[in-house]
Formats: sequence, C-alpha cells, structure tokens
Amino acid sequence: PLLSLAQEKSPWTNETEVAVVNVGGNTESESYSAKQKVSYTFDQNIITAAGRYLQATAFSVETAKSWDATLKFEHELSNKWSVFVQRVAESNVYAGFTQRDNTDVGGKYYFIKTDPEKFFGEIGLRASETLTNGVTTSSNSGRYYLEYAKKFNEATSGIFWVEHLSNFKDSSAYMTNYEPSVSVVLSKIFSLKIS
Repeated sequence: PLLSLAQEKSPWTNETEVAVVNVGGNTESESYSAKQKVSYTFDQNIITAAGRYLQATAFSVETAKSWDATLKFEHELSNKWSVFVQRVAESNVYAGFTQRDNTDVGGKYYFIKTDPEKFFGEIGLRASETLTNGVTTSSNSGRYYLEYAKKFNEATSGIFWVEHLSNFKDSSAYMTNYEPSVSVVLSKIFSLKIS
C-alpha cells in the first residue's frame, strides 16, 4: 500500500498589518494604523472577524482618527455562489459621526476563482444607525462591492476593491470607498504592502 502524507490546509487564516509614517522637514506629520483579519472555515461556512484603527497628526494636531470592527458569517451555496450577513461598527469623528452601526445581508458571486486570480462581487442591503452629536439617525442603503486579486508571482500580488453604498431616501447621501494595493513577500511571515 502507498502512504500519502498530504498536508491538510488549515481552517484558519490570519492577516495583520501595522503602519507607521513619520514625516519631518517643512511639514511635520505622523500616521499610525493597524489592521487585523481572522477567518475560520468549517463545512461550507466562513466566519470572519476584522478590525482597523487609524490616527494621524500634523504639527502635533490630530487630523484623523477612525476605527471599525466587522463580524461576518458567509455560507457557500456552490463553488461560485454564497450568501452572507455581517455586522460593522465604525467611528470617524472627522468625517462627522461618532459611531455608525451597520447590518448587511446579501449574496456573493465569483466571476473568477482560481489560485492566482480571484474576482468576485457582492450585492445586498445595509441598515445603518448613525450617532452624530448625541442624535441617532437611521438609513437603508443598497451595497455593491467588487474585488479583484491577482498573484503575479510567488512574491508579488495585488488587490483592488471598490464599494458603493446608495442611500434609498437621499440620493445625494451615497458613499464610495476603494483601495488599490500591492504586496511583496519578504519572508514567510512578513510582507510589504503599498496601498
């Protein structure tokens, strides 16, 4: 009989990012940020917890401070389709709100799902409660999300994502977020990311 020693893929994935930017000279500024994302896969389900923090100062005056925390449950219906529910809490006082709590439900479809390349879209509904100056307001939005990721070689990969939220009551209260990034692997546990 033949003995196979195939290595099982771990159900856990983890991504940790830390960034410190300190600029001197004519313009003095500092920026600190951290990101954490942990996922656990079981059966056809994925549970993801993520968090992010950013603080920036210019000439010792705070100019940016934001954070968010996400908990997402996703159930795969097939190789290309899945459904999800997620809860997002976020704060950005310089964008005008103390805290915003979002609940999302929707579907996800993979246009491309290979090892070197992934392209998927999510569409769904978002219910939000926003606390601003002690007053809480509620809103409902449509959420549209696209993400494209490509592994160029063993050391270099890139991701581009864009998210659009369209408010159902006020068409001028839309929001669009996006991030292009390139990562270069430096060792088994460290990589450099530019975004």
